Amino acid sequence: MPRPRAATAADLKAQIEAERTGRPFLVYRNQDGEQRLAFVEAGAAELWIGRSSSAQIQLDWDEEVSALHAQLEVVGHECTLVDEGLSRNGSFVNGERVSGQRRLRDEDMLRFGKTVVLYRSPGLPDAKPTAIAAEALTAAGGPGHFRLQLAKAKPGPEKAKIVRQGPKINYQGQDPNWDDPYEVEKFNVNVPVHEGEYLAIKARKTSMVRCSSGGPNQLLFQPALPVGGPFEPADDTDGCWLLLEAIYE
Repeated sequence: MPRPRAATAADLKAQIEAERTGRPFLVYRNQDGEQRLAFVEAGAAELWIGRSSSAQIQLDWDEEVSALHAQLEVVGHECTLVDEGLSRNGSFVNGERVSGQRRLRDEDMLRFGKTVVLYRSPGLPDAKPTAIAAEALTAAGGPGHFRLQLAKAKPGPEKAKIVRQGPKINYQGQDPNWDDPYEVEKFNVNVPVHEGEYLAIKARKTSMVRCSSGGPNQLLFQPALPVGGPFEPADDTDGCWLLLEAIYE
């Protein structure tokens, strides 16, 4: 299978125009050797790669690619390749097989089956984060899951807008027979955080979220915060809870 570097002036022009968007994108060639570009759009949380028609990056000509071969998890301008055993033949970054997760760097060379994919992440010159939320800590009343988000908001009962998607977090919560102290779970997230942004979550159902002091200024609780919608007041009648903190670098 041909490598996805620009082979013609038209290919090169298309890649340069893609770089100017500042968004990550993938470059590969189809079975006829024609260049294809797949963009990671703003607000996307994940992209699937595989032969299935449900995959956003469909490689249906490559018989060595599984139906749902691998996943790209998206956090802002950062992408992580996830292959946790779904694929038959594995996923590779710069010739090394991925077991679990691998954070991607600009110009990494990926391979799925026989198909070679160039990862580009040109970035934006004015998009440097104020800090990196390296780890998320949860202490929950029971098991559940949510997707970490970044919300642009002002303190108080203001409207908030989700600006970036973070990784999905599956937490176990406290043992049914738990007693003080609480069990705290730790997750590596590596989410860029800019000034004026706050951690939030997206979940179909989860415990309510409180600040570490136990006060009433939760970031979000059920139902999920709509894009551009307001924060909701605390409801102390909720019988379950979830504490969310982050460790910044």
